[in-house]
Amino acid sequence: MTPPNPPQACISTSGWYTFTHLITKDHSNNLEVDMTITTAQGNHPLASWTLHPTCMGTQVTEGLCSSGEPLPFSAVGASFLGWFPDQEINDLAIDQIIRHPH
Repeated sequence: MTPPNPPQACISTSGWYTFTHLITKDHSNNLEVDMTITTAQGNHPLASWTLHPTCMGTQVTEGLCSSGEPLPFSAVGASFLGWFPDQEINDLAIDQIIRHPH
């Protein structure tokens, strides 16, 4: 089962923006990812949404959860955590990535 596409946000003014994702547990101990786009100064939110990823791929083959079910927070984590693909946005300039361990 493929998760639904998150909402799309159109940014029509050039400049620097901050894209933040906060990885937490939801009330059922499943993965929840809060996504926010703000101006670079952080004082003007442009878009925000929450993702609830489902179990798939390696999590299923390793028996951590069942395909298509909510992804348990305990099944999260690997070298790809924090992966930021930019292949879909030609010439996307990324200035800085900051990871805050919690």
